[in-house]
Amino acid sequence: MTTSAKPDSPTPAAPTVPPALRIAGLSHTHQANAGPLEALSNIHLDVAPGEFVVIVGPSGCGKSTLLSLVAGLETPTSGTLEAAGKPITGPGRDRILMFQEGALFPWLSAQANVEFGLKGTGLSRRKRRERAKGYLNLVQLEEFAQAHAHELSGGMKQRVALARALALQPELLLMDEPFAALDAQTRDAMLALVQKLWAQQRHTTLFVTHNVREAACLGDRVIVLSHRPGTIKASFRITAPRPRNIEDPLVIEAARLIKNALVEELDWLRLPR
Repeated sequence: MTTSAKPDSPTPAAPTVPPALRIAGLSHTHQANAGPLEALSNIHLDVAPGEFVVIVGPSGCGKSTLLSLVAGLETPTSGTLEAAGKPITGPGRDRILMFQEGALFPWLSAQANVEFGLKGTGLSRRKRRERAKGYLNLVQLEEFAQAHAHELSGGMKQRVALARALALQPELLLMDEPFAALDAQTRDAMLALVQKLWAQQRHTTLFVTHNVREAACLGDRVIVLSHRPGTIKASFRITAPRPRNIEDPLVIEAARLIKNALVEELDWLRLPR
């Protein structure tokens, strides 16, 4: 019987090219007001060039912390992080993080927001303008290039944020629940758009979500983190053909398998019966 998702081999074959991202023995402890809080413990993960990897897990398991560490916004307590074979020691244009909110500058137009991210790249003003226009076209917002944030819907704001991230042509795109605040119809449209852009450009992507169907729809591979401190509990290879729709039977089946691994980590399932 053909399945839409299957567990990864515990001993994968050695890659023929260096991974786009290598995480080895990664642990991280926050210094909270109540004392040290261990967020992540002993994470090992290789992401191949052009691979789309989705991270799911219970609230507070360290998903967003993992993205912040890869982005270079935080320093791990122990372990190593490498992007394309080079140690990650801080932020860089090779790794761009897209947040839950569009984080647009309200006083700038959509095009100016995209151009702003290109400042400091060495591109001339004309080249920045051309590239920003091209990426707004790519996310189907060419008619709204001069609109400001208050004139855009939530989905449009996220498309501007996506255009701004992609315009930097990062080697690694990090996405932290970018569609969590969107309505179902807009989210489905964004899932289709992200798949289309990924198929065209094959940018290596690390994507965090709480939504298991969203994970199964987007990912080549879905990594399930345990309850805090987050460790890798399971890894699934998604084999459903692309492009995928969140209502596709194969996506629903893959989501069911992922959810079965995830629900064991939910605290309420541990209550006395």
